[in-house]
Amino acid sequence: MKTTIFGVLLDVTPDQDTVVRRLMRQYGFMLRVAFQRLVGRLQNIGGLKRRCASETELPLRYAKDAVPEAEDLIRARHQAMKDGATLWTQRVEKPANG
Repeated sequence: MKTTIFGVLLDVTPDQDTVVRRLMRQYGFMLRVAFQRLVGRLQNIGGLKRRCASETELPLRYAKDAVPEAEDLIRARHQAMKDGATLWTQRVEKPANG
């Protein structure tokens, strides 16, 4: 199991802010690419991680976070669709015969 510790950056200089924003944009790009490929039923996850890393010129460890995050997002959306369908069918009354 992977554990992520969130942090807060204090006293960020303008130069550091530029670097952090660039990294955030590149990570977001990785996440979008991974999401699109996974929705398209891509099977080669290792290749996807390497491709994301090479397109953004970030280390592979960033892609190793982005791809599972995209997988989790897809799983959560599928579950939400199933739950929503279940709730909807419970609320709709079937017309009485007669």
